[in-house]
Amino acid sequence: MLEQKEYDILNGIIKTVYQTTNSQAMRRQVLMDLKKLTGCKFSVFSLGLLRNKIVYLTDSVIVSDFEKEFEDSFIYLSETKYEMSDYASWIFLIPESVVYKDSDLVNDQLRKKTPYYKDYLLASGLPHVAGISIVENGKFLGALTLYKAEKAGDFTEKDLFVLEFLRPHLETRLSTDDLRAGSNKNNISYLLKSNYFMTTREIEILGLVFKGKRNDEVADLLGIAENTVKKHVSHIYEKLEVSSRSQLVQFVLDHDMAHLW
Repeated sequence: MLEQKEYDILNGIIKTVYQTTNSQAMRRQVLMDLKKLTGCKFSVFSLGLLRNKIVYLTDSVIVSDFEKEFEDSFIYLSETKYEMSDYASWIFLIPESVVYKDSDLVNDQLRKKTPYYKDYLLASGLPHVAGISIVENGKFLGALTLYKAEKAGDFTEKDLFVLEFLRPHLETRLSTDDLRAGSNKNNISYLLKSNYFMTTREIEILGLVFKGKRNDEVADLLGIAENTVKKHVSHIYEKLEVSSRSQLVQFVLDHDMAHLW
């Protein structure tokens, strides 16, 4: 099914999974290599937690062909406006790993009539979706999601073969990391999401503000507009019930969150 050069890339991914110590670096390289194999234009690899049948995705790594501004908007909409209308979200509740593509999950005609497809995926130019819900011993550990442009066509059987080939290796790696992590920063991210309903981007910006970065500096670092940063900071203030940067810093210190960043 794969050519030799594609198997070489796939074997390289497996090597990355086991030999790259830093989790974010590992996940980023996996996405970069999957882009070569599948032709996806946008990809996300998040760590995950499942509590009371609610899925929390944290510490997301993104690889895409787009500007940071688009990445920020795409993920923000996914985590807020369209979180409850994602017809694939039930996948994460299954107590075992699943390799899937969206067009196999529901009737395609019905799928294409949903706001999630029309107003989010298609409107963003990324209507084709495939991925892996990563579970080990019944515990949800993470999600890898790939998106293709409309002109590229849907994900193929070859693409799904690649994901299925990687699945057990990703299960092992994320399970090993989870055992080592204990109550580390990923659980802090979970608490910020579950208790304060913060998005991944808001957690990232919270860290930069805590470190003393001005709005314009945050914008430069993340490659997004300063007005976008201001909106995020405003949302952070509301969610944490603070009204100033000094109160925000005190909140982080009081909740022993400084090590998250």
